[in-house]
Amino acid sequence: MSEFSRELQLTAEFNYPESMDPFRKNIPLAWISQAVKQTGRATVRKRRFPAEQAVWLVLGWELV
Repeated sequence: MSEFSRELQLTAEFNYPESMDPFRKNIPLAWISQAVKQTGRATVRKRRFPAEQAVWLVLGWELV
């Protein structure tokens, strides 16, 4: 497994810290689904880093 693959796996297994709970509670899951649908791509198989997690990651970056 490459270093990138290991890092991607660690990211996928990451548990959000408690400080993220208010943030996550104020973002409707429907918005996340809608953002994924806007890409025009469908997830056919189980991925290590699903599109929904990528959306949360981008939203989290905006907090930093």
